[in-house]
Amino acid sequence: MSTFLKLIRFSNLIIIGLTMYAVRFCFFSIGGKITVNETIEQVLFGLLVFSTLLIAAAGNIINDYFDIKSDKINKPENWIIGNIVPKRKAILYHWLLSAIAFGIAILLSIYYHTFWYVFIHLFSINILWLYSVYFKKTTLLGNFIVAFLTSLVVILTGIHFAINGSFSTDIPNSIFQSSKNVSYAIFEWKKIFLENGKFIWIFAFFSFILNFGREIIKDIEDIDGDRILSAKTLPLKYGINYAKISASFTLILIPISYFSLLIYFKRSVSLTEVYATIPVALAVLATIFSLLSLLKAKSMRDFKIADRLLKIAMIAGILTPFYWWWF
Repeated sequence: MSTFLKLIRFSNLIIIGLTMYAVRFCFFSIGGKITVNETIEQVLFGLLVFSTLLIAAAGNIINDYFDIKSDKINKPENWIIGNIVPKRKAILYHWLLSAIAFGIAILLSIYYHTFWYVFIHLFSINILWLYSVYFKKTTLLGNFIVAFLTSLVVILTGIHFAINGSFSTDIPNSIFQSSKNVSYAIFEWKKIFLENGKFIWIFAFFSFILNFGREIIKDIEDIDGDRILSAKTLPLKYGINYAKISASFTLILIPISYFSLLIYFKRSVSLTEVYATIPVALAVLATIFSLLSLLKAKSMRDFKIADRLLKIAMIAGILTPFYWWWF
């Protein structure tokens, strides 16, 4: 079982599931009430999350299936397919998980009378296959695809709630206090983010940038194995320093965007506003530390530290809706 969990990258699946429930939390615990039966929606949303996780797991398996040669070099301690799990069994796992996920998508599409679930699931399954076979070896296109798919998870969740019906964004006025109070600041952020589903696009943007930068860093980490596959990733085509600069220019958008949001919506960068958005602030801080580690990186260990800091940034950002609810 532990081998299978490593194969599907269970920790990454947890982040995906947490992301989807964070979006749901925005609608139900921070925003108003849904206009359909909530109990039925809970079951159907659980199926949507489950099917999304199955597709991600299948994508991880097929990625490792085509990466056997490079995995022997890049991560011999985690080399599973062709070592612990037979290749035939791995491909069976991939098709089984994909088939179950697609079956759930069909059920959801029939229930909601929409083609969105079938389209997005079918697109994701096929693009993950093509990524593993071809796009992963290209310059930046593979990085873009992975980053886009992670942001698509957020958009898919938003589509689900858009299909379910309209939502009230009226938040109880009982938390109105002094404008200098953190509770009041959080109240205002809830209003801003929930209006017209604005937080979906903001959430998707941050997800895309973090993952795009992280994918470039992972290409640097995997450079020896990718060289055997004759890949044309950014570090192989233009060098590690060029890849470092590219990842840095991408990741710097995170702190710039955060402070831009503060200035645009609140006209201030006060401590109150930082406390009100502290999970995002922590994500920004982790990204800055990742940038510093990246810029001074001289060994693969430094790149791995930068990579892990970005994963911490993702988790911190996801916790924002739960923090707002708790506060």
